[in-house]
Amino acid sequence: MVFIHKHTYFLLLLLLFIVAEIAVNPLGEFPLNDDWSYTAAVITFDKTGEFNFGGWPAMSLCTHILWGFGFTKVFGLSFFVLRCSSLLSLIIGLVFLNKLLVQITNDKKIAAFACAVLLFNPMVFSLGNTFMTDVNFNTLIILCFYFAFRFFKTQTWLHYFLFVLFSVALVLLRQYGVILPACFVAACFFLPTKKWKHILLGIVALLIVVVSLKLYEQYLSRILPPNSMYKFSGNVNLLSADFWDNFFLALVSRDEMIILHLLVYAMPVALLFLPSLIRAFNIKTHAVVLFITLSVVYLLVSSGKYFSHGNIFANTVVGAETLYESDAAKQVNYVNANFDFVLRFVNIVSSVISLYVLLLGITHIARKKAWKNIFTPELIFILLFVLLYIFMLLITESFFDRYIIPLITCMILVFAYFSKHYSVKWTIALLPLLFWIYVSVLGTKDYFEWNRQRWNAYWYLRREKNISMEEINGGFETTLWHDGINPGWRNYLSLDGYDYLIQFHNQQEGFELLKTYEVKRYLPYKKDKINIFVRQDTTTVKHD
Repeated sequence: MVFIHKHTYFLLLLLLFIVAEIAVNPLGEFPLNDDWSYTAAVITFDKTGEFNFGGWPAMSLCTHILWGFGFTKVFGLSFFVLRCSSLLSLIIGLVFLNKLLVQITNDKKIAAFACAVLLFNPMVFSLGNTFMTDVNFNTLIILCFYFAFRFFKTQTWLHYFLFVLFSVALVLLRQYGVILPACFVAACFFLPTKKWKHILLGIVALLIVVVSLKLYEQYLSRILPPNSMYKFSGNVNLLSADFWDNFFLALVSRDEMIILHLLVYAMPVALLFLPSLIRAFNIKTHAVVLFITLSVVYLLVSSGKYFSHGNIFANTVVGAETLYESDAAKQVNYVNANFDFVLRFVNIVSSVISLYVLLLGITHIARKKAWKNIFTPELIFILLFVLLYIFMLLITESFFDRYIIPLITCMILVFAYFSKHYSVKWTIALLPLLFWIYVSVLGTKDYFEWNRQRWNAYWYLRREKNISMEEINGGFETTLWHDGINPGWRNYLSLDGYDYLIQFHNQQEGFELLKTYEVKRYLPYKKDKINIFVRQDTTTVKHD
């Protein structure tokens, strides 16, 4: 009872999480998004003991493989078991984020609320129900933050050792992790005591992480296939004109998306402090700050880049509809224009609120000249990580909205620092949180439902009609998973070579309808269909 009383708010959040997962019902033996590739890597490691993840992944992946492998050895190999590994990782991340937020805010209620904002972020919640790498990556970042912060406070060797350990695990999941010990070194310059000793420890941590990555990459260079997409470190030339040309090109194309994601998804936490900040200023100050806010948001949204066209949150669908029709620039039928308008309105309002609160908070701190009390080593660590991580996002070739999840975590932590200076108002902040719960849970439920029917259609052709997998275009996952047999690339964006097609549309030129599966959607609410088409000159299968 003492434990329950001590952690009441966080336990209520976990209970809500369990209810949400029951509603989603993440059962089903099929891959989602890229996790067919990571599942194949776990299978390869189980059979050969090698981290030979083939040609698809571009990240180091070692930690992710080991995490999934541990679960499969205990519970057996299945997509559901691997999804459960991500769900546990998500819970671990929330536990330590809660501890971190309690340390910052000294308020368990605010900490649990902020954890809920991250948990029910549509990207986080959806990816937690897959074996994608994003949740594990964010959890390891949270662990690194927590133990770095504890070391700054206690200066104990255990916290330092755990920071180094999780930093190595992070860089062996994605190469981006190399920036964590660099942030640690910089933060040590702001420590009040034993500064140079801790800077030296930070440099040692950085060397350990870099050497670990280099040794692992030497190993990978010997076993990966020649066509591997893995991005080896050390290929960045900061003095190259091409490097900076590509950097500024990425800056122009990605900056609005990154900023909007941060403002939109952190809004419920920002909203906690809005009433208090409104009372702190006169009308003239509010007018100036509001004008700046509206001008910046207008510049951001006028580009039309509300959200990335990437594969997690597009037009109210959580998770890409990776079928031929949706990725081949065809008209797709899952967009509800009215709900899409509502979502865009919410995005704009959320951006205005978050930026307004942020600017008011900065103005208030500047007026009180409280910079020394604000810029602690811990906050410096977070802010430097944000800058370096954004830099990494701008120099990488690929970019998806899910890559921004660590920055959303940081944005929530930054707003948490406001709790030291302002009182909170709960009633107005709960409404947007409830909206994101609605979007996340029902969107993920839809994601699983149409994937179940997509795979039902696929196995109908494979098992009942004895059609070879090479003849079926069921979209990204079905064409690349290959029933788990030597997964690899096949061009699902073309219909050439395919006699059977699985998609939402009920018409396709050169094909005729063979079978239909109903799909019930909740976001937005409507009925859909997954259709099987057969090429008109194909006579292998008779119509039902």
